[in-house]
Amino acid sequence: MNLIFDLDGTLLDSQSGILGSLRHTVQALGIDGLDDTALAAWIGPSIYESFASALGTDDAERVHAAVTAYRDHYAEVGIHGCRPFDGVHDLLR
Repeated sequence: MNLIFDLDGTLLDSQSGILGSLRHTVQALGIDGLDDTALAAWIGPSIYESFASALGTDDAERVHAAVTAYRDHYAEVGIHGCRPFDGVHDLLR
């Protein structure tokens, strides 16, 4: 029997790494007034729409640059904040 699991948000809690990378990116872009509660609302919806709203623009190049900066930071730093949810190790045995 083969089982398929979703990884992000199902087996792994990635919120800490995502928030850290979002925090880093909005600070680098000079976007003020977004605390972790506001940034947590970005998890799930389109990251492009979230950055467009925060930047107050629909300039696709500017939004794409912001998303790329976020993704680059997450790939290098944020991903290390991912941890398995409690009980995942036992579940997979």
